[in-house]
Amino acid sequence: MNKTLKAGKTIILLLFLSSVCFAGDIPDRKSSEIIYIDVGISQPDVEDCFTNYISEISGKEDLIIYPNPVSSLFTLQINNVEPNEKFTVRIYDITGNLVFRDRQSAKNENFSKQYSLPFLVNGVYIIQIITGSKSYTKQLIIY
Repeated sequence: MNKTLKAGKTIILLLFLSSVCFAGDIPDRKSSEIIYIDVGISQPDVEDCFTNYISEISGKEDLIIYPNPVSSLFTLQINNVEPNEKFTVRIYDITGNLVFRDRQSAKNENFSKQYSLPFLVNGVYIIQIITGSKSYTKQLIIY
């Protein structure tokens, strides 16, 4: 017997058996009825993979990247940080691989630094800033 045909019959049998068991739990259903269940699977957005999002205080974003989209040179600005607080800048590609890491220390409550990353190929990246008490995440588009 063809392996594909045999596998197909096994799957149909398993579906039928699970349908019969499921049908037995529903009142007013005959156990021989087949119930079809439509299951939808979707992939989450990239930013949904991160648990912490940009917080806003007094209408001002804590993490700003400009310009965005960018060719290679961009400014990273972090507001409302503690003076002398140390933090890590991480950039991930779309597959989740770490492609850049930088450790910084804020001199005052508003940190700003220009980054030139010509080695990044065109695409979507995730910038994550991790301080001692907070985590910020934002999308960066390189064109």
